[in-house]
Amino acid sequence: MVNNGQSCAFPNFGIPDERANPADSGKIIRAPSAGKSFFQAPFAVYMPTPGFAGTDSFEYEASAAGRGGAPLRLVVRVTIEVSAP
Repeated sequence: MVNNGQSCAFPNFGIPDERANPADSGKIIRAPSAGKSFFQAPFAVYMPTPGFAGTDSFEYEASAAGRGGAPLRLVVRVTIEVSAP
């Protein structure tokens, strides 16, 4: 992503993986070191620190419906390469 001051968002879905089955909740379990992240269902959102360029990562957990409506827990690690504008 190019650090132009805007955030990027990662959508999360259950099974089946479709817009009709979005994650209903989530939380950040390891924050990024060069930015901010938060979970706003169904998205995990990352915002780099202004001026930052390099590699950053964070981890989050999301909850959605799995097969037959059973609860599904997703644990995701995101690694992002941020470049200067």
